[in-house]
Amino acid sequence: MANTNNNRKRKKSKYAKKSPNPKFNKKSFSIFCMFISLLGFIFLILPNTGSLGDFITYTNFKIFGFMSYFVFAFIFTSFLFAFRDKFKENLRVFNIIFILIILTMAILSLKYLGKNLNVSIKNTQTSLKKSGGFVGTYIGFYLESFIGSAGIIIFYILMWIALVKNMLGLSYKDFLSKIKEKSQIIGNILWKSYMKISNKIKTYFKEKKLKKIKSKKESRKKSNPKVENLNSTKKIVEKEDVEEDINDDFDQRFERAKINSYKSKQVDLSDFDQTFKEEYTLNYKFPKLDLLDDRDHEGEVDQVDIKDKAKRIEECLDSFGIKSKVVQINIGPTVTCFELKPQRGVKVSKILNLSDDLSLALATSDIRIEAPIPGKSHVGIEVPNSVKEVVGLKEMIASEEFIKNNKELPFVLGKSISGSPKVSAIEKMPHLLVSGATGSGKSVCINTIIMSILYKHSPDEVKLLLIDPKIVELSIYNGIPHLIMPVITDPKKASSSLFWAIREMERRYKLFEENHVRDISSYRDLTEIDEKIEKLPYVVIIIDELSDLMMTAAGEVEDYITRLAQKSRACGIHLIIATQRPTVDVITGTIKANIPSRIAFAVTSQIDSRTILDMSGAETLLGKGDMLFSPSDAMKPMRIQGAFVSDSEVLRVVNYIKQTREEEYDKEAMETVEEKTKVVENDDEDELINEAIEIIINENTASVSLLQRKLKVGYARAGRIIDQLEARGVVGGYEGSKPRKVLVDHSYLEGE
Repeated sequence: MANTNNNRKRKKSKYAKKSPNPKFNKKSFSIFCMFISLLGFIFLILPNTGSLGDFITYTNFKIFGFMSYFVFAFIFTSFLFAFRDKFKENLRVFNIIFILIILTMAILSLKYLGKNLNVSIKNTQTSLKKSGGFVGTYIGFYLESFIGSAGIIIFYILMWIALVKNMLGLSYKDFLSKIKEKSQIIGNILWKSYMKISNKIKTYFKEKKLKKIKSKKESRKKSNPKVENLNSTKKIVEKEDVEEDINDDFDQRFERAKINSYKSKQVDLSDFDQTFKEEYTLNYKFPKLDLLDDRDHEGEVDQVDIKDKAKRIEECLDSFGIKSKVVQINIGPTVTCFELKPQRGVKVSKILNLSDDLSLALATSDIRIEAPIPGKSHVGIEVPNSVKEVVGLKEMIASEEFIKNNKELPFVLGKSISGSPKVSAIEKMPHLLVSGATGSGKSVCINTIIMSILYKHSPDEVKLLLIDPKIVELSIYNGIPHLIMPVITDPKKASSSLFWAIREMERRYKLFEENHVRDISSYRDLTEIDEKIEKLPYVVIIIDELSDLMMTAAGEVEDYITRLAQKSRACGIHLIIATQRPTVDVITGTIKANIPSRIAFAVTSQIDSRTILDMSGAETLLGKGDMLFSPSDAMKPMRIQGAFVSDSEVLRVVNYIKQTREEEYDKEAMETVEEKTKVVENDDEDELINEAIEIIINENTASVSLLQRKLKVGYARAGRIIDQLEARGVVGGYEGSKPRKVLVDHSYLEGE
């Protein structure tokens, strides 16, 4: 057995030695395949290759179509890599290339596909060198029915991406980051080139337009008559200009019209704190501008839209027989004012009566016509902007108009219809009435005034007395050192605080008499010379809702406000009154007569507008801070978009001030208010109240009928006494048919 096994091993070893080298067989096979593929490629390229070449060419084009060239190239490359023993390393790449060749065949055959496979193959045979051959038609037909032509193309693109990724040898994450990086570079190059081209186009058209305007001006100068008398020359030219301008083409006139879009000058923020006065600021740190929010502007003005509106206005007026031209356009934050110059002989009232027709022509509402504009021979048509700008308080506080204002009590209002910042002064008004419907912007306006004072003046310069019957609007300011006393929310205390203001006014006038001065400014000049004289700050009294006070104590409140409005200006006490009910029972004749400066926000009717401003106009306002401001020295009100300050901004500023300086309430003023309130409450109580308490405690029960019998009074008076006892805490609440509980005993009488 051993011998037989040995013999078998010998035979096997002999056989193994005789067998050829497998590596050599692979290489020789690769060379053979490379030769065949190269030969086939040559047959495809070269003409006149004989019957064998024609047969190979025809067969390949029939099977593979246009991709026959790539099939032979693919076979040659594959076996070249196999010859170098690198095929396995690049197997994934070759697989992807193979799939791409198949998909390309399918895509080339898509336009030849018919209703069924046989029709598709026949269509392909008509143009072998352009289609994907039999293979492409077959695969394309089934793929198209399965995923559609769009799906084939998407799959094709994905395979190309996979090929590039595998050839670079990157992971998907690295590959995507590379694509992102390259696309950003390409995108930047394209954007820069686009900007260069667009700038060149813009400059070209600008130069062209300027040349056109210059040529027109030169032609106009040549046509103007020359007259020796200079004055008469001016008159003749002006007359001709008006008539010619109206008859000119609209585009020519629009180019000559001035378009104003004002940008306020901003003060350097690093020098912000140094711009304020340094007097009386030893213990007060002014709030920083960073506490206020920046407001983004929506963008540049749409010149095409402005031009279209101007043209519509002229066409609308022309249709009613009014020849006019737009001479100036003032672009504001919420409205644009088109200044029209009507032809001679046109009645202003005729234009005023066309407000509804202009609204229809411009497809907008709330158009306001100002005819004429003060100081100009123009008519102003105010049209709401399609994109409204929010005027931020930060922008207004940082404006040069506010910072460099040399008035005693300046405050920010907002922006005019031309976009310029508007700043007024409290001491020049000297009192202000603010009114408008709910949500029109009254409370924001009050906050803007208070914030202007906090940013401009220390507590030693200005003191505030805030009365807020609505409770929630001004209570946020509690604790700041500018307050004389905490924010007053009780209507009874409100009238008492106005009583204190009258006493303070009279006290100041006595000081003026002693020091031989006439007003607060002269007195303050005197305090700078003599330090022994008591320094008097300005006092600003702000009432946020007058109607609530008028409902509780109308006569008393009206008398106090009238006295303050008549006499307090010279002694540095100023009133700012706000109400959302602009009716004659709230804003009475005596109050209106003594408060000359008014701010009207959006109202519902002309009657309300006339109550505030003594003229119509406020009913056409847009709301959200859109106001008409009528100062005491102006003939007509000016339209302003009020500055906006949010509750969060107010809270930040208030908290900052509280951290820098503690509250400094006037104890004497608070005591005066408390004493006056007690007197008012006692005056309101019934004279039989003490006797009623004694009866109820002795009887140990409380009811209206009991008091009627014992005190011999009517039902109404007995009911009022019971209500007063409940308010004092002597008796309990109403319990239906049961008598009220007595909550006190005889010790209460001893305490009384």
